[in-house]
Amino acid sequence: MTQTARDTQPRTYKERRSGYVNRLYELGREVELQTPYRVAAARRTLARLRRSLVDDRFLPDAMAIAVEFDPPQGGRRDETEPWLLVAGLYALHPRQPLRGEQRLGLGGALSTYSTRDSVEARMRQLLSADWPTLRYRLRQAVQMLSGSDIALDYHALLADLVELHHAPAGGAKAHGVHLRWASDFQRAAHANRSNDDGDDRSDDTNDEAGASS
Repeated sequence: MTQTARDTQPRTYKERRSGYVNRLYELGREVELQTPYRVAAARRTLARLRRSLVDDRFLPDAMAIAVEFDPPQGGRRDETEPWLLVAGLYALHPRQPLRGEQRLGLGGALSTYSTRDSVEARMRQLLSADWPTLRYRLRQAVQMLSGSDIALDYHALLADLVELHHAPAGGAKAHGVHLRWASDFQRAAHANRSNDDGDDRSDDTNDEAGASS
């Protein structure tokens, strides 16, 4: 990289993370293009990123994208592992938001997917997992979302994983991330229940109107 290129690189940690996730989002958009060679190249890259979750031979493919945005390295501020994890997770579920919709945080996405007890149990597992276990549980959760139209907010997920990677288990920072996930999960569940109740009341009103006519 030339000195000029270095000078134009984002400087703050937040800017680096944002540029990196935006680059991942570009890969997802390229898959939907009408240009065959770009679609093929994007699919090839996403396949390698997925494999990097379970096969270290593909970590260089994830690192090739990360180094463009200079992940903080060394000591307590090293963010390399969360960055590479997010690349693999994104490749599992690179869904773009539908028109008029927004990306959801992890808790909200899981709750929107389903409020079944099994999904709530998966949420509880994420909240209690240490880092090695969290990697595995997240892979399961995102794989589950991959069968849906729910777009996950990978900007928020990367920021959360950076905190969890460095935060002591049970500490204030880890608790803050867990609180956000749990809050998003329950708020989305409440909103979904309210929408369902509204639909039921609308159906009842229509039935009554039909009976009286």
